[in-house]
Formats: sequence, structure tokens, C-alpha cells
Amino acid sequence: MSARRVLGSRFGIVAALATAFVLGGVTVGAVQLAGASGSATTYRACLSAKGTLSRVGTKVPACPAGSRIIAWDSTGPQGPRGPRGAAGPRGAQGLRGTTGPAGPKGRTGSQGPAGAPYSCSATPFPGIDLAGCTLASSDLTGVSLQGADLAGATLTKATLTGADLTGANIAGADLDGASLGTATLDWSDMAGANLTGAYLGGAYLEGTNLTNVTWSNTTCPDGTNSNDDTGTCVNNLG
Repeated sequence: MSARRVLGSRFGIVAALATAFVLGGVTVGAVQLAGASGSATTYRACLSAKGTLSRVGTKVPACPAGSRIIAWDSTGPQGPRGPRGAAGPRGAQGLRGTTGPAGPKGRTGSQGPAGAPYSCSATPFPGIDLAGCTLASSDLTGVSLQGADLAGATLTKATLTGADLTGANIAGADLDGASLGTATLDWSDMAGANLTGAYLGGAYLEGTNLTNVTWSNTTCPDGTNSNDDTGTCVNNLG
């Protein structure tokens, strides 16, 4: 088969490419293009010493004497990757997804250490917890005990002159013989307190809870004695 007939055949284009490789000085027994795809078609042909192709096809040909078999792929090597294009505009934010189901409840942590117990000898301050403390004969003149807890405390013969006990809890406290002159007891809770022999001259008791208070020989805020006022100071608060 002549080169003219080969170029006119259905394999002419690929055969011409193979011829170009050979005539360009490439001496191969089988030409395999680098980077060819695994799905590429491999063509084979007979190449004479004069550069004439014959018997072009996809099967291995039986070449005449003086010719050798060459082969080449239909797909060339992969070209370099092109430059990356400019980023497009940012898309609109999507809708917020629905809230997922609540996770399982975590295990309960270990119990923390117990807090330090309050001290009945602590310096008084607003809100201090002195419930049940024994403070007999204590000098608490002018101290600020706003909102303090003195429930059930023993305050016999204690001096609380001018003390501020606004909103304090004094329920059930024993104030036998205590001095509460000019003390502020507004809105405090004195339910069940013992005020036997206590002095309340000039004390302020606006809004104070005086339920079940024990009045006996008590000096009322207005200076009168509870024993002379039907055994109570409720009507003599100044």
C-alpha cells in the first residue's frame, strides 16, 4: 500500500501523524503517546524503511519483510491546567434550618463541698445569718442589721439602741430585758418574739409583724407600759 493510498483511507489522519513522528527522526518500535487516556484507541501499522505506512488498523498487522510495526494512541497528552477564573458573586444566604431535637440530659455532677458554717461571733452586717445564736447581753448599739436573720436568737438584756433592723427576721427571738430604744424595726418580722421587760421607747415599728408577741412590763414606743395598756404595745407604737 502506498503512502497516498494510506492518507486517503479512513485512517489517513492518524497515519499521517504517525508518519510525521517517524520522519521527524523518532525511531520507535511502538509509539505510545505520554499521558494518553486509558479509553484511547491504539492504532497500529507497518512502517517501511522508506517511511511508507501500510496495513493501518487497530489490530496487530502482519508486516512484510523490511517493515516494522509501530503504534500510536488516538488521544494526545493532557494539556496544562488553565488559569482559575475570577470568583463569582456570593449567593444569597439560605433559610435557617429547623432546630434539632434536644440532646440527652447530662449526668448530674458530684456534690460540692459544704460551705463554712456561719459564726455567731461574726461582726454584724446587713443580711447576716445569726438565727438561733446566743447573743445575750451583747452590745449592738447602732449596728446595721437590715434584712438579717435573727430568728430564734437569744438577745436577753442585749443593747440594740439605735440599731437598724429594717426587714429583719426576729421571729421567736428572746428579747427579755433588751434595750431597743430608737431602733428601726420597720417591716421586720417579730412574730412570737418575747419582749418581756424590753425597752422600745422611740422605736420605729411601721409594718412590723407583731403576731403573738409576748408583752409584759414592756416599755412601748410612745413611752407607756404594756401592763397599763391591756397587756400590749400594739396600740401604743408612737
